[in-house]
Amino acid sequence: MGRDLELRTPRLVLRSFRATDVDDALAYRDDPEFARFLPHIPQPFTRAHAEAFVTVNMTEPWETMPTFAVKAG
Repeated sequence: MGRDLELRTPRLVLRSFRATDVDDALAYRDDPEFARFLPHIPQPFTRAHAEAFVTVNMTEPWETMPTFAVKAG
């Protein structure tokens, strides 16, 4: 399976991360309620954090560490 994998249902899309996901990652990971029980997510969650998060998820070896971006379909 490759990096362009996309799984789609009528309401959900699972796909590999893209550089364009930074704004979305920043929006949800900077929400204190989202991060409330996730102590590994710094608060505030900055643009630099979001860029690093997306980069890591784009560069992890897909064959051993596949990570999906989740989007509403």
